[in-house]
Amino acid sequence: GERVRRPAAYDRGLIALAQRQAAASAGKAEIPCVVGDTMGADGFYEEQGRGDGALCEYDDAAREAWLRRCHDAGVRNIEMEAPALAAFCGAAGIRVAALNTVIVNRFEGDQVRVSGADIARMSANAGRLALRMIAALDAA
Repeated sequence: GERVRRPAAYDRGLIALAQRQAAASAGKAEIPCVVGDTMGADGFYEEQGRGDGALCEYDDAAREAWLRRCHDAGVRNIEMEAPALAAFCGAAGIRVAALNTVIVNRFEGDQVRVSGADIARMSANAGRLALRMIAALDAA
């Protein structure tokens, strides 16, 4: 076969819905929500600019400069799965958005330093936001 390229685009309407549903309203607590681009990578370590993997071909200054360029371009999340899901859904005509729980500020390091309780809370926030979005779509 030949290589197939597909755009990995998220539905702007779903993104706007996420922002609205994250806001506090009608007795619902605000859910922290940052809208930005998700950058796809082929691996977890070097491909995402991490310096803590088995191989690393760049120094801290180069890593920082690359992360800054990504951030300046609108990237707020780097991961491996969501862009593939977006490409698949787009090809199938399915609206798609990604809700990610970002647990590492890459400008502060590569290791997870938040507690298990904080990770559980942040993951629950993403789940609550997804449920709010589904309810809003169902009501429309």
